[in-house]
Amino acid sequence: MYARCGDLQMAQRVFDNMTERSIVSWSAMIGGYAMHGYIDDSISLFNRMVELGIKPNDVTFMNILSACSHAGYVEKGKFYFNSMVRDFGIMPNSEHYACLVDLLSRAGDLHGAFEVINSMPFPADASIWGALVNGCRIHQRLDFLNGIKRDLVNMDADDSGYYTLLSNLFAEGGNWNESKVVKSRMRSLALKKVHGYSMIETESNS
Repeated sequence: MYARCGDLQMAQRVFDNMTERSIVSWSAMIGGYAMHGYIDDSISLFNRMVELGIKPNDVTFMNILSACSHAGYVEKGKFYFNSMVRDFGIMPNSEHYACLVDLLSRAGDLHGAFEVINSMPFPADASIWGALVNGCRIHQRLDFLNGIKRDLVNMDADDSGYYTLLSNLFAEGGNWNESKVVKSRMRSLALKKVHGYSMIETESNS
């Protein structure tokens, strides 16, 4: 609770005084530090947890990948992503892939991000494609966006924000036809907002 509210000093004190720390407690602290911008503290705590022999779960990895993404720690992010299967037997889900694509896209490695999408064992959803589109926006790579526009426009997304971003980017690049196609697709689909993935896991009995 303290970590989620931003009182990290109190959260750390409570955490340190615990006689037993579950993976939920570790994940909450790691996520709390990451959420409030203390990226290096988040990573240090994750590494400490692993050194103590505590196995991270999918939420823990979501937190640490988000931390790396917001800090621009590309190599660390790729290392942690690869360690999910290699070291802990955890298969990445769409949220983990979205974090990796976001990390690479923010860093300007759009080709690498696109390769990740093509290597996924399941179709990419709006959050994953949206991360790549946002990278194109950040780095003004409308040329790259045009190269993958067929994949982007033909995807059945249920997030109106994705289509709005895509339509605006096409319009900025003077691609009015593509912008109109995207807007038409928005109107033809029953769209809903996709809620953000929570970085804080709660105890099941709390």
